[in-house]
Amino acid sequence: MAQIKKTRHNKKKKNRRALTGAPAQPPCENKMDDGYLYLGDPAHMARQDPQMAEALEGISEKSKLGAYLVEAARKLDVRFVRQDFNSASVGGSNRGNVIFLSADNSLAEDITVLPHELMHWLQPADGIQDRWDYRSRLLAALSREAGAETCAVRVTHEMRENGYAQAFNDNASAPHWSMYRGIYQTFDQVLQSSAQAGADDPVRQATDAAFRTYFKQPGLIGNYGGKVLTHYMCNLGRLAKHYPTPGFSLQAAANQARLQGGECLVYEPVQLPLQDDDLFQGNATLRQAFEYAEMIHIAKFCQQDTALAYHRKIQTLEADNNPFLGLNYSKVRSEYSGQIGQKNPKSMLRIMTDMAGVETFRHRQAGFDFG
Repeated sequence: MAQIKKTRHNKKKKNRRALTGAPAQPPCENKMDDGYLYLGDPAHMARQDPQMAEALEGISEKSKLGAYLVEAARKLDVRFVRQDFNSASVGGSNRGNVIFLSADNSLAEDITVLPHELMHWLQPADGIQDRWDYRSRLLAALSREAGAETCAVRVTHEMRENGYAQAFNDNASAPHWSMYRGIYQTFDQVLQSSAQAGADDPVRQATDAAFRTYFKQPGLIGNYGGKVLTHYMCNLGRLAKHYPTPGFSLQAAANQARLQGGECLVYEPVQLPLQDDDLFQGNATLRQAFEYAEMIHIAKFCQQDTALAYHRKIQTLEADNNPFLGLNYSKVRSEYSGQIGQKNPKSMLRIMTDMAGVETFRHRQAGFDFG
């Protein structure tokens, strides 16, 4: 995989705030030639991507939790690579055993993104179960992301306590439309109030509050909800052997914020938004799209003993004035498949709203093409 040698941020090294003040390491003689960067070869990483090396070194040196994450990644032989995300509103992702960092990230953004992605390696790999209904699917995805982002909040806070505050402060003071701003602000508010009240562990109370706040961010619900919807809609044929039932548990949610040694970053049992009004944060369009997908799921599973359940589901959608009720599922899938490989593909939800004639101003106003 080809490396992106420079970014507009890396060209401005003078303006970057150094974390350690240590000089750059000399070029590595045993350079790996597979295009990836490894924690086991720090000299090569420092040569190829000094910003990434500086971020990982700072995380490890200025955060106890960060040092734990970096060491776990070293043992797991996690690989790293820069990639052009085409101006996407995310700074990192992971697939296989590779963590991808956006070529547009600043140093502070790398420091925010890396603990999030590293935490994903410690989370349970069981994933979303085929038999689950859409609420369990969405709660599972949100809990996984909440656990990872809570970890990032904790790491950047610890770094702030040890002299590097920019990563935490940049998130806490981000523009009002930022998806993560409220999480960092909640952490700070609860940290201060808990300390003033003489709480035994103000940091854990703040971390727990940050985890719960994740589920109250409409932008995050729309973003990850759209992704879960896409996966659900694209796999209904395979899922048809199961009837959709609730399955995600409070214990499973807590495990998303648990370290390998058993310590959980949040209090147990965790609190999850179990009612639709709380889960979807007012995004009725997304909720109705999931209801439609579950109706198709039931229809594909439908046998003689479940025909009544299918008709009841239709009645539920009719009572809700669900705008997707008359959509042809095959046409929706075909339209989505036709978007693959295009420069600016439509999301599954956007395709559904367009075909159903649903006004999508909410999506445009938020600045996202959800899904």
